[in-house]
Amino acid sequence: MSDLKVLEYVLWRALHMTHYALSEPQSCRDMKDEAQRRNDLVREFWGESREQFAWDLLPFPFLHRLFEAWRVRENPGSKPMGKQTFTDRMMEAVRNDQLWFSDGRDTVINRAQRMLGDEPMLHEHGVASDSWNNKASTYKGIERRTFLPTSVHELSALQECDIAVWERHAIDDDGVSDPTHIPEHARVRRTGSGCLCPSTGGATKVQIQRPASVKRSLAISVALENAHADAKARQGAHVS
Repeated sequence: MSDLKVLEYVLWRALHMTHYALSEPQSCRDMKDEAQRRNDLVREFWGESREQFAWDLLPFPFLHRLFEAWRVRENPGSKPMGKQTFTDRMMEAVRNDQLWFSDGRDTVINRAQRMLGDEPMLHEHGVASDSWNNKASTYKGIERRTFLPTSVHELSALQECDIAVWERHAIDDDGVSDPTHIPEHARVRRTGSGCLCPSTGGATKVQIQRPASVKRSLAISVALENAHADAKARQGAHVS
């Protein structure tokens, strides 16, 4: 293109063009997350472990110790990862996590009631409870999300994502292969029960208990019911 008027028009068009943001389907987000996990040991570790913790506060030193035990078992040829690098990777892994969050790598969190009882993941990975600084009263780490949004729109979206996670568990973890059974299987498992699957296409693996995830799913459902009731009450008050 050598015509000056054409070039001016192309420039004007580029500067004034209206851009539209395309929505990203849940299936695409799931595929992207899976690809990231396969290429990042920390994301892979977190993806396998995030729903298994009993504590509501996970200190970075504790997570690093677990990760190294997991790495040696699952990827014996891989190199050890330093604490700073691991913390950076963990911060990225929980950036958009529905169950966990971090207010910053340097934020000090009071232990309080967030680390009560034993943490089964220590036993799962063969890590001694005294192999990290487990006696401190404050830590830097990540916390379990306990607060939920209050609007019907946000809670509906959150529940949709939560159900999608349970459906993925049905396929990947429980071995369900019948597409028509996946929604029902996810619904039952989301309540904390084991599913009595059909003889063909049902679960082929042990249905692992996920108490933390069940607790959160229940909290989302209750919050959504309350939000609907509040919205209906406000609508009634407005009409009267």
